Amino acid sequence: MKKLVFVLAMVAAMFEGCKKDGFTEYTVTFNSNGGSYAAPQTVAKGDVITTPPAPTKDGYVFVGWFTYDSKFANAKWVIFPYTVISNVTFYAIWSVNVSFDSNGGSTIMPWTVAEGKTVFEPPVPTKIGYTFAGWFTDNGTFENKVTFPYAVTAEVTFFAKWDINIYTVSFNSNGGSTIMPQTMTHGEQVTEPVTPTRSGYVFLGWFIDTYKVNFQ
Repeated sequence: MKKLVFVLAMVAAMFEGCKKDGFTEYTVTFNSNGGSYAAPQTVAKGDVITTPPAPTKDGYVFVGWFTYDSKFANAKWVIFPYTVISNVTFYAIWSVNVSFDSNGGSTIMPWTVAEGKTVFEPPVPTKIGYTFAGWFTDNGTFENKVTFPYAVTAEVTFFAKWDINIYTVSFNSNGGSTIMPQTMTHGEQVTEPVTPTRSGYVFLGWFIDTYKVNFQ
């Protein structure tokens, strides 16, 4: 009986010695937040792990691994190599591309935004002959107008809607008979109006400053 107690005491002493010598094992878990699987690693206390293979996720760009506190706040970027001193979970952070299709207007550069974050309204694009009417998530039908700030949950493209400018073309007959104005859209050809009359004068044409207008 004394011999058995002695053996148990020796085993306990050996086990305790392993813990003291740094052989306690901890698990490093990788939560890819919807991305491809990342295998956990079991290492001894004090061991160093290197950067694991980056996970993938369709439509997203991998930013890096982060740790959080128990309330999923106070995110901290994980810097590798990382010394393991306890069980720990690393969380993948993803960014998404936000693109702007100006539909023929001036170029708006794409943005890269962290998943779940918001984007604010970009600079207003310009297009000759048109007035900008907002950003939409549907192109052509333009039924879903974007309200900023916009919470980004996936890769998205915003499409610019344009309203064509409408112009009034007036005719100043300089004392001649009245010529009615014309309402035209941008790029539309102006129709030559009827020739005005003025007693004692011969009509020489229509001018913009010193430039004679050719209606052909």
